[in-house]
Amino acid sequence: TDHLWIGRDEAYAAQQHLLPLAEEASVAVSNALTNTISLKFALSSNDVDNDLRTSVIEVLTNQDSDNISFTEQELQMSLKEAKRQYKGDDLRKWKNARKEL
Repeated sequence: TDHLWIGRDEAYAAQQHLLPLAEEASVAVSNALTNTISLKFALSSNDVDNDLRTSVIEVLTNQDSDNISFTEQELQMSLKEAKRQYKGDDLRKWKNARKEL
């Protein structure tokens, strides 16, 4: 079998690049799990008031919201990098979020 060996410096560089991405992904997965559990509870529990149930469902399913959040790292990137990563409305939201800093 073929093995790919990388040196200590290359491994450290890869770790520096990949660790923040993994941490961001972990937070996103955690938030998705929390939202899923909340939605399941809102839909299945008889102990939840219908007004609260409706509010929870609206908050969790509102995909058209302007409340997009960017990480500190995303807000520090250059406009050129942002144009590569974001298109259209998301780029406009990134520019507005960056102005608010």
